[in-house]
Amino acid sequence: MPLERPNWELSQSFQITQIIIGAVLVAIAFAYTVYVARKDKVLYPYFLFFGAGLSGLTEPILDVLGISTQPEIHQITAYVLFGRKIPMYLAICYFYYFPIPILWLVRRLAAGMNTRQWWRFFLGLSIFTTVFDIPGIQQGLWRYYGPMQPPGLFGFPAWWWFGQSSSICLTAMVIHLLRHTILTEARSILLIAITPMLLFAGLEGPAIPITLALHSSTNPMVTAIVQPVTIALHLMIVWLCSQMVAYRHSTSTSTTTTTLDARGPGRIRNPA
Repeated sequence: MPLERPNWELSQSFQITQIIIGAVLVAIAFAYTVYVARKDKVLYPYFLFFGAGLSGLTEPILDVLGISTQPEIHQITAYVLFGRKIPMYLAICYFYYFPIPILWLVRRLAAGMNTRQWWRFFLGLSIFTTVFDIPGIQQGLWRYYGPMQPPGLFGFPAWWWFGQSSSICLTAMVIHLLRHTILTEARSILLIAITPMLLFAGLEGPAIPITLALHSSTNPMVTAIVQPVTIALHLMIVWLCSQMVAYRHSTSTSTTTTTLDARGPGRIRNPA
């Protein structure tokens, strides 16, 4: 029997307030994008920004897979996909929530990063994503529902604490590696498509166990047991990326003749 999706109402004034706050944050994210593009004399930040924003089109899929929803009564709607009405304040969120940390991490990886710094960033990002989501749940901006939801904190399932930060870290790492191998400036436009694909795969790939449990089991104990498996898979992705950080760090410290320029492949500068 299909699970009935809850529905509720947010006042128009509250929604407009959230949209205004989101628009300000989008402006800040875009300003940071412009700053990086001009400082490093590159174009890829613009394509990353728009690609991250377009990943908002996967929100209805994430809602179905993770069994979450948003209020639809008198909703200020951005778009409708798969029978899901996505509110404007949530669609806007993708244009600031993802571009800033991904772009910052891509630059940090290019500048040089060790594994301790990598794990410190992941831990801080995981705390941030948790702190970000919980007030939204408490204010009724979104909700994870159903009797099969695994344990969490204030309605926020624990696997999401690591899932979103894991997908951000994976996306940044892959973009960094692409830029320093095959993704030239002329090809950077591909980030418009690459970024949302990476974010979705990074979140939902390791979440296959919990997704299967949510949609096939009728025993809450199953999701409670499977949730740590999903968390472990997310941590595995972050660990694999940390090994790449360690590899590149050891390689860069042993090579003192030339280093890659921030503008990507084919551009070498003298470290002196």
